[in-house]
Amino acid sequence: MHLITRADDELYGLASAAGKLGWAPKLLARLADARRADPADPGAAARYALALMAALPSLGVEFEAHARFTDTIDALGQALRLDPDNWLARYSRARLRALIPSSYGAYSVQASGS
Repeated sequence: MHLITRADDELYGLASAAGKLGWAPKLLARLADARRADPADPGAAARYALALMAALPSLGVEFEAHARFTDTIDALGQALRLDPDNWLARYSRARLRALIPSSYGAYSVQASGS
């Protein structure tokens, strides 16, 4: 089981602050690069997903925000495929899915089946 570590807490705070300051894209790009460098690394997948989730509140309500919301749920799913015992990723994905409005198009249909 993956427990929340100080590093998780610090990354969440960093990504949240980066989002508020407009620096989230640079941080997320670095974490995405690390994730792509080793697709089988559950830690890299979990760090990327956690940072995506932390940056969500700083996004607007335009279409790009919806895409980021979906990307975050997908990233959390990838982290869970690599480490099924990561309860933080499991909780985070469930929380985000619960926030999807029923009118949110195709993803609300996909979310019910996985």
